[in-house]
Amino acid sequence: MGLEDRQVAYHALRGVLYPVRDRLEVNEAFDLAAQLPMLVRGIYEVEEVRAMLPEEVRALWPHEAGTH
Repeated sequence: MGLEDRQVAYHALRGVLYPVRDRLEVNEAFDLAAQLPMLVRGIYEVEEVRAMLPEEVRALWPHEAGTH
């Protein structure tokens, strides 16, 4: 797969993930993120969703506990 093909695939993946993420409730977004491979999860930008949560809830997210 050439560099151009990878860029097209990346943009296509983002083009699907972002609208899906934006339509989900916060809990649903976390559930979906938990099912994604780590690389895709990073593209999904869980950190954006996490930032919307209260600090007490963010502390419960596995990333904070050191489990990736």
